[in-house]
Amino acid sequence: MVLFTADKYGRPGHPTKRFDMIRKLRKKGKVRIVGGGTSGKPPVAVFLDREFDCSKTVPRKLIIALDPGYNYIGFVVCETKNGKLIAYCQGVLQTRIPEIKELMTERRRHRRNRRYYSRCKKRHLSARHGRVLTKFKAPRIVRARDKSNATLKHGVETHFNLYKKLLRLFPFPAEQVVFVMEDNVFDVRAMTWGKTYGTGYQRSPRTPAERKCILCGTKENLQKHHLIQRKSGGTDVQENLVYLCKDCHEDVHAGRVYIPIKGIKQWRALGTMNAIMGKLRKMPRLEFVPASDVAQA
Repeated sequence: MVLFTADKYGRPGHPTKRFDMIRKLRKKGKVRIVGGGTSGKPPVAVFLDREFDCSKTVPRKLIIALDPGYNYIGFVVCETKNGKLIAYCQGVLQTRIPEIKELMTERRRHRRNRRYYSRCKKRHLSARHGRVLTKFKAPRIVRARDKSNATLKHGVETHFNLYKKLLRLFPFPAEQVVFVMEDNVFDVRAMTWGKTYGTGYQRSPRTPAERKCILCGTKENLQKHHLIQRKSGGTDVQENLVYLCKDCHEDVHAGRVYIPIKGIKQWRALGTMNAIMGKLRKMPRLEFVPASDVAQA
């Protein structure tokens, strides 16, 4: 166990294990303990009569490392001291990235209701004052500059905010903290359609679906059928859709007929993580370590 330190101005110092010294200074009223106990925060000893000089601080390397993820993010706060790795905190954060699409749909519904009532109110006020009252709205070209979707923005902010949260919980001197992230790159194409080499990456594996029922061969009353159900993670990609006539479609869903064709699962989470990692690589002060070298590094 260690005790984190801060001076009278709140500037962080190095953690210490000199508990006897802290206990004596606390009895003299020169140290106040913040956090700890049931607060869920690490204890910090605040020196009420001292001011830390950053130019005279002993050089140390404190590491905050993240293992990025779509559903879960692993994190560790550690330090290498005398050839040993000391872990101050480690855990896993469960993200809300998969829920963003549903949350944005609900938010859109509430926003449309607010705008509807706002337009009704403006019409009534315009009729009362005898002139058209409008609300300023930024031009569309200004509102459409950032093309990032909500899931991508939330994923980047989640990883970035976790760094800031850990830095607040574990007060280290900012100039001696190293932010490390495991560098993951997922080959979605290979996971979906298999491994390929050379110019094979430039050839599209998508094949146009034939517009006829794959069971009876008719071309009338055709309906689209998902080989992997949407509730099971299936999407509208071309390889997951086939054509069935109305009667065959009903037989398939009733379980009377079996389709011997397997659909392709779209690795949406891995594609999103590739986009998130691309955004994070542009941030300063982040050191990326390949996944194969994380343990050694």
